[in-house]
Amino acid sequence: MFEKEDKEIVARVLDGSVEDFRLIIDRYQQVIYNLSSKLTGDQEDAKETTQRTFVKVYSNLKLYNPKYKFFSWLYRIGINETLSYLKSKKEHLSVEEGHFTTYEGPGILDDSGEKEIKIRKAIKRLKYDYRLLIVLKYYENLSYEEISSVTGVPVKKVRSRLFTARQILKDDLTDLL
Repeated sequence: MFEKEDKEIVARVLDGSVEDFRLIIDRYQQVIYNLSSKLTGDQEDAKETTQRTFVKVYSNLKLYNPKYKFFSWLYRIGINETLSYLKSKKEHLSVEEGHFTTYEGPGILDDSGEKEIKIRKAIKRLKYDYRLLIVLKYYENLSYEEISSVTGVPVKKVRSRLFTARQILKDDLTDLL
């Protein structure tokens, strides 16, 4: 959608128009924040990783190859920054009730929210690689091809890992459903 315009903005920033970087931030800040929020389960962590993402994007903009989609490049940096942040906080697999109180994903099963909380906890318990794919597919609504582009994982492997992730969730949630 914005691909041609993004590449033009990047070219202007690289030519010295630093203020044009604000256009990239305005366009993608919410997208990166939402991704990070779903992966971390915490608003403050999501704000921190969003900020880190844009600092990294700006400092590495000269490395962006315009042959590829800018959004995929930026999104990948967002994923990597979130993963690095989680590892540094040693929260990679933690499940804390407080992380889910501010999470704003789609309503999943019922009005009481109990089932939704259990599903979120089950997703949070997934190994990071599986959790990432579930978030990208079912919360960000990316296609297999888009997920492949963003993660660098071949489409066939994306399908396979998503199948495995769904099986793990199914086994973890059998008493719920």
